[in-house]
Amino acid sequence: MDAVKVRRHATPVSKLCTPLICVLALLLVGCGAEKRHLGAAVPLTPPILADDPRAAGLETNAFELSEGGRQFRWAACGQCHGSQAQGAARLDDDAWRCGGTTTQIYRSIAQGCGAAMPAYAAKATPDQIWRMAAYVHSLSRTDAKKRRRADNALAGEPQGSTWKGPLT
Repeated sequence: MDAVKVRRHATPVSKLCTPLICVLALLLVGCGAEKRHLGAAVPLTPPILADDPRAAGLETNAFELSEGGRQFRWAACGQCHGSQAQGAARLDDDAWRCGGTTTQIYRSIAQGCGAAMPAYAAKATPDQIWRMAAYVHSLSRTDAKKRRRADNALAGEPQGSTWKGPLT
């Protein structure tokens, strides 16, 4: 009689275990390397086309835009454009002498634009210029308070008030 009780209790447990084992086996078979797209990689070469499609990925990547702002400050762009990008050569509006797309801004930074804007291609890497171009392109749609926050972060660094940038 004990054998019958054990057998009756063993049957429901085995019915539950079989589907559970099958599900676990399927999960293990389906496992593989995780595929994750973390956003656009910063291009390592200058623009190829007049309107390079690689710019679109940078224009929507908040981290790369903030890095571009940091590099804008490091390159001492604020000396001419103002720390708020509202100096003699304003960058926070849509009036552009040498074109206002990210690709055109890249060319202006790399090759210069007129007599007042020097070329930085020999002083900065293509990825740094891409970031700065995307940042500058974003200024017309970025609230001034957000730009001021980045300036305040730089001011908190040693010599922040006297920093002239490594590229000057």
